[in-house]
Amino acid sequence: MAVMMAAACVLQQLVILLALSLCCASVDTGTISMVDAYNNRYREFNNKADHEFAKAVSIMLSRYLHIKANKQHQRHNGSTTTEDFIDSSNNNNNDTTASSAPTIIIAGLNKGALLSSFLHCPSLASTVQFHGFEIDAHLSHTLRATYNASSSNIHIHNQGISNRSSIATIAGVGELSGLYESAAAVERWKFKGMEFIERKKKIRGDNSSNEGNATAATAAATTTTTATIATAAEEEEEVNFEVETISLFNFTSALFHASPQGNIHTHIPAHTRPHPRAHSSLLLTTIDVEGLEALAIQGMQLERPEMRRRFAAIHYELGGSWVQEDPRRPAGSMNQVQLASYLENLGYTMHLIGDKGLLRVNAEFFSQGPKSKDEGIIQGNALAVHEKYAHVVIQKLCAASSDAYREYLNRECS
Repeated sequence: MAVMMAAACVLQQLVILLALSLCCASVDTGTISMVDAYNNRYREFNNKADHEFAKAVSIMLSRYLHIKANKQHQRHNGSTTTEDFIDSSNNNNNDTTASSAPTIIIAGLNKGALLSSFLHCPSLASTVQFHGFEIDAHLSHTLRATYNASSSNIHIHNQGISNRSSIATIAGVGELSGLYESAAAVERWKFKGMEFIERKKKIRGDNSSNEGNATAATAAATTTTTATIATAAEEEEEVNFEVETISLFNFTSALFHASPQGNIHTHIPAHTRPHPRAHSSLLLTTIDVEGLEALAIQGMQLERPEMRRRFAAIHYELGGSWVQEDPRRPAGSMNQVQLASYLENLGYTMHLIGDKGLLRVNAEFFSQGPKSKDEGIIQGNALAVHEKYAHVVIQKLCAASSDAYREYLNRECS
């Protein structure tokens, strides 16, 4: 009996040890190392790091196009060169600019700061097709006046990006305006928006002096953040109007001469369209649409293999609009973990964008990684890259160490 009791005790201890080991193993060791790396470089992954990434893309893409043009010129003259952008593992799937200029889509232009970062190398204004989307009609007009005068390759669309073509309501307060599903959601966000505005006033000292008020008014007038501030330079003014939305599947189907599904009312001049088969000339799609990022990605229809080839690199913002309670966030849309899992299951690798380089993460990281206080979300910017189809410029940036990434940023434009 004593022997049996001892054996039972040993067995019980083994079961407990096994349970503990399973519990500890529930978080993958790779995820733990990702969290540790994130903690060590936390300040790099700020909400503005995507501007450094856009600058890096600009520099490396200008170099790539310069080398490619030199090679084509030398082949035409019967000479050869040893200069190469990337090693011999490069393949035709990732070399897509031979028949068509590379294309970059920016959904959520706001004042155009990210577009300016992509144009860090001025030559890209004549070698790359840019398509930017902005829901604010007045701001869209300002952006067109700014960029269309300098390049016929930059196209500004006054449309919203979602998972389908429809008419949506833009409402809210100042820079917190966005697309809303219901009037109740609008009212909830108005209240939160006014709280935000009051906090911002205290931070920037609007009430400290008349000079401070004048400076703030001048800055607001310059940035023109909403369509209703033409006569009053106040970011805080309430907006409420409608805008057309379109899915990125539909838009790019029209852009690449494919047969789109659904109603499309977008104007793409024929002479600006890429070659019909140049699906993967779409180098990068960047999405900052205040809570509709998941819907915008669903609207790519990535379940289709040809769409994964088309949208081979997707950058999207991880801001406060991912908070479940945010009224701009459509009911039932995927959270950060679910979206990362969805993309991984389709063959994408996940990265966080830092101002000194990229950090490889996975879907589990978004549930285990450090969260923003009181919000339970990861802040910053994510990049999903399909290794099979992504352009060599994107692949090179993803593979770069922090030192190499900084070296890229310090290079001259080609």
